[in-house]
Parts: sequence; structure tokens; C-alpha cells
Amino acid sequence: KGKRVVVIMPDSIRNYMTKQLSDEWLWEHGIEDKARGFGMSDLSKLSDDEVAWWARKTVNDLKLKTPLTVRTDVTCEDAVQIMKENGFDQLPVLDSEGGVVGVVTEGNLEAAMIQGRCKAADEVSKAMFKRFRQVQLDTPLVDLARIFDRDHFALVVTS
Repeated sequence: KGKRVVVIMPDSIRNYMTKQLSDEWLWEHGIEDKARGFGMSDLSKLSDDEVAWWARKTVNDLKLKTPLTVRTDVTCEDAVQIMKENGFDQLPVLDSEGGVVGVVTEGNLEAAMIQGRCKAADEVSKAMFKRFRQVQLDTPLVDLARIFDRDHFALVVTS
């Protein structure tokens, strides 16, 4: 009498099923367990006969050229002009040390200027996308395709 009893009851996974039991969610968060097959891209579970010809190739196989970039202090107007003159619709934005800090797109810059969110003379850093997906040269194209299911672009980085 006079003693307190504490009973700890385990929570079920019911409230977490859309995340922890989803290979897609695990893959997006870099969680893989090859032994159990959790979080693996669908490709890892298939034989060569069951996948598209390009699926096991990597980003490096695309033979991409080094992209044209702009620095954070380039004006929005100049960035749009650079894209139009060079046939691009988006550019990575670099800081003063050469690190990627964002991406600008022609459509977003023009819309931002028309809507008054930024002026033509403002630096692109005011209108750039700061969140973007990065992939390495050894990223399988099947994983890049999965990224494109949700994101409009991904930046290829070498370090």
C-alpha cells in the first residue's frame, strides 16, 4: 500500500505506417537495409530482364557538361538575360566561395518581377530557390527518375 506502479505500454506502428513502412519514405531519407530489402529502390529487387535499359545507368553516363552558373550578386534582370542568350531556363547560384546555394529559373524570376516580389535590379539571391535536391555522378538513373516524380529539377554535384 502507498506504492505507485507504472506500466509502460509499447505503442504500435499504426500511427507511423505511412512513413516507416513505406519504401519510398525510407529511400527519400537515405534509410536502407539491403539484407531485409527496406528502403531500397524498386530496381534493387528486380533482375536485369525486369528493368528498363537505362535504369542501371548512372548520372555520369549522361555525359553532362558543366552548367553555366551565376553568383548571388547577379541581378535578376541579368540572370534572365543570361538564360535567354544561352538557351537555359534555370541556373545554379553560387556563393563567393563557389558553393551552390540555390537555383533560379527564368519563369520564377519573371513572375517575381511582374508580381513585385523583387525588382529587376535586385540580386538573384532574393528570388532563388534555396531548397533543391542534389545527386552525385554515381546516382542511378532510376533514383533520379524517382526524384523527378516529386521535384522539377536536381543539381548534379561532384563533391
